[in-house]
Amino acid sequence: MPCLSCNSILIFSIFFDVWKLSGTKAGIKFNLRITMDNELQLKVKEFILDKTFADKSKINNETLIFREGYLDSMGFTFLISFLEKEFAISLQDRDLIEENFESINAITSFVLKKKLS
Repeated sequence: MPCLSCNSILIFSIFFDVWKLSGTKAGIKFNLRITMDNELQLKVKEFILDKTFADKSKINNETLIFREGYLDSMGFTFLISFLEKEFAISLQDRDLIEENFESINAITSFVLKKKLS
């Protein structure tokens, strides 16, 4: 009589091996990337909320932080310094354009691109 638990272990082992080979590693990287994106975004948001004197409840990830006056030129200088130190990136003059820094989402995307390049 065959051992049912042995067959179950064999089936599980085969399933696990197929699961490992079926792109799960990419899935893990994808999940890790989402986590990193969220952590980066949270750090940027915390920095901006800490540096503004305006109503913090009105700032979300799409808020135009400079156009709406949440940060000024001095705040921008602090932001640049923070990004370079916190995320180990080096910003060039060509990077300092409005679209890279207009919102928390824009800053997050920009920093991710810099880290990948």
